Amino acid sequence: MLTRPVAWRDPVSGATSIFVTNSSALLAFGIIEHEDKTMELVQKWSVNSGGTSPVLANGLLFYAAGNNLYTVDATSGALIWQDSHIGPIHWQTPIVVGSSIYICDGNHQVWRYDVWPQAGRVHRRRLS
Repeated sequence: MLTRPVAWRDPVSGATSIFVTNSSALLAFGIIEHEDKTMELVQKWSVNSGGTSPVLANGLLFYAAGNNLYTVDATSGALIWQDSHIGPIHWQTPIVVGSSIYICDGNHQVWRYDVWPQAGRVHRRRLS
């Protein structure tokens, strides 16, 4: 694994999750603490599309692979949206600033996505 894992505590359930990507999947693991105080890491869900290090904001995971930018619900692993208009991706990781996601593709293009999850809308524009 060459990507960076992300840890998250669900504000509703209090459950802790760890998210990792590799070349073939995005995986979510949960941490279970047993009565004897031992802990166990268990897989919660997986998405059969690997990619760059995931970035987490407001309960959503953002990551890129191939010519795609993905957004996945951190709790369920459900695909929220994806866009295939960006150029090739190698190790570029999205950056989240406020309600916008930025990514630079292999064609040296910078893309900005303005995300309104409550409305289910995403606006994409090329910055360079």
